[in-house]
Amino acid sequence: MRLVIHQPNFVPRLKVLQKIACADRWVILETVQYVKQEWQNRCKIVPRNEGYAFWLTLPTRLPLGSKSRIEEVTVSDHRRQLERHHVQLRCALEGLPHRAEVLDYWDEFLALVNAETLSQISTLSTLLALRRYARTPDSVSSKEIAYTGTKSALVASICQHCGATEYIADSGSLSYLRLSDFGPDTIVRWQDWDGQANHTGLQNWRDTAFLNVLARKGANFVRDHLNDPLLVNKLEPTSLLQN
Repeated sequence: MRLVIHQPNFVPRLKVLQKIACADRWVILETVQYVKQEWQNRCKIVPRNEGYAFWLTLPTRLPLGSKSRIEEVTVSDHRRQLERHHVQLRCALEGLPHRAEVLDYWDEFLALVNAETLSQISTLSTLLALRRYARTPDSVSSKEIAYTGTKSALVASICQHCGATEYIADSGSLSYLRLSDFGPDTIVRWQDWDGQANHTGLQNWRDTAFLNVLARKGANFVRDHLNDPLLVNKLEPTSLLQN
């Protein structure tokens, strides 16, 4: 069983969608500390004039201040904010060939949102994108998993609980994952996004919402990218992890 562990992201990046889409199960890591100025409550939009990128941000309420976990964070006046984002997207992406596909995604997103917690809103944005453009793995909240430890030990503990035979890491994990934390039955592989981006023309879109690529290249391109078996095969065992 191929496992991915990832925090809920508000309108995820293409690289995050690809990683989740190639998994059999996604553990939604919402029981860890919320971090400001990250991907959990915001996404970067690049308008037609690419020199003026901006953030779509969900204003948050933190019941325990900086110690709040992601699952505890709520969004202030979430529906009004999402409707405002719709207007921003419509204006910013005007003139791009597939703007209508972005707005159609956002319309469905708005229709489905029925909760004010950040985790539920961000998870929904990801699951909707997967349902539209890729395969949707099983998903489970980390609240339902009895894990221990932090960082590498936490990841390994979740893998053990879920019975994972493969764990898919991204390049950001290489600084803290230790192979010695994982049992002999779990293979750790990593997502070579940079290598893939070089041959797909996506180098400039690593840290932006997938909506930017959708607006420029359309749903078929996004769908083909996320479902390309060659990209899945590039998830190679890494020799860069610490032992």
